[in-house]
Amino acid sequence: MYNPLKVGHLSGKFTTTHPAIDMSWVGDNVVDPPIHAWRDGVVVQSAFEYLGGNVMAILHEVPGADYDYLTRYAHLKSRGKVIKDKVLGDTIIGVGGHTGIRSDGRPMPNHLHFEIWKIPKGYVFTTINGHGADRTKYAVDPQLLMSSNMRGEGFRMVPITLSNTAKAKILAAKLQCRDLPGLASIKFPGYLAQGASYPFYGSVVVDGYKWAELRVNNRIVYAAMADKTTGAAWIEVTDPTKEIIKTVEIIKEVERPIDVFGNLGDLHIVIQRGVK
Repeated sequence: MYNPLKVGHLSGKFTTTHPAIDMSWVGDNVVDPPIHAWRDGVVVQSAFEYLGGNVMAILHEVPGADYDYLTRYAHLKSRGKVIKDKVLGDTIIGVGGHTGIRSDGRPMPNHLHFEIWKIPKGYVFTTINGHGADRTKYAVDPQLLMSSNMRGEGFRMVPITLSNTAKAKILAAKLQCRDLPGLASIKFPGYLAQGASYPFYGSVVVDGYKWAELRVNNRIVYAAMADKTTGAAWIEVTDPTKEIIKTVEIIKEVERPIDVFGNLGDLHIVIQRGVK
């Protein structure tokens, strides 16, 4: 997975009302920054929208899985690809800008609005119009699926805490991870640390191997879980319920004196009750 903006900083976080992150280059001595494809895919939208300005969307197939990814890039100064264009990861697809209209009427600042959707196989995307509910339904935090040196909370070297997440313990001495499940995918340099545990999101079978989906250094990667010939386990997954630590706050009720003041007609009433 590649960072769509090479130089800049995080300017807007992923929330339920803003299912994307914003990346800005204002103050970073950058003019007209190139915008790069997150990973290999096919362009499914290249159009101008009233709010989003110049917008592009790319479908990224995940072989062997029951889902794919879709990325959207908004407020571009210009678009460099058209629908049905095939792009490789890190390919320049446009130029960052500030097109579009803000909902509050204020000028749009220079930034990239970046979305990642995790969609079911066969999902057809045409334009954001009519997909508003789907964006909320399928959008995931891009910070969990990208690695970057960019300044800002949530990127590499900044911990992201997830609760109730299963852990995958590495049993093999030299286990490599890849960008996608399958033997044809790209290997990352180095090995997963033997004995270390990583957040585990699920598994998929490709090329006869069962691949674990892990989060390593705030990036989603895949690693084979066992030797398909001998059956020897390379990864052990723990029960997520055992990872939860519940804190119970015990509140001790203390009876305190109660003073009541009031008026009844011409009478001023004072009632005091002490501790028993």
